[in-house]
Amino acid sequence: MSLVELIAQADERGLAASGLACLDRCVPLLGGDDEVLRPLWGTLAEGGDGGWAERLEQARGALDASGPEGPAQDGAALLARRMLAAAPAGRTAGEVRKWADACSVASLRIHRLLDPAEDAAAVDGLPEALDAV
Repeated sequence: MSLVELIAQADERGLAASGLACLDRCVPLLGGDDEVLRPLWGTLAEGGDGGWAERLEQARGALDASGPEGPAQDGAALLARRMLAAAPAGRTAGEVRKWADACSVASLRIHRLLDPAEDAAAVDGLPEALDAV
């Protein structure tokens, strides 16, 4: 089964983990440390205490994601900020599916910006998903 097929079958918790994993890889671009998303990850643990929306706002505050997107932002950091800003406060499958899909594309684009590959056609073919981020 391909990764795309696995993601298509994921529930809201798996989808939230997928989007959060993409965002987690981009935290250094946002000026954060390795621990800034840990409380948000904790909401996904089995038997976790919930609180996704509250912990998401804390992460946004810690990473200053709500600040203005100034001209000093480079492309990769801008995509990472948009990824964090687009994270849904609700954790329903519909909300997180769109976000997780867009995060996957955005993180691939970020990797391409930071380490360009000769053949990036697979990433270039999905620019519409970035509009959601």
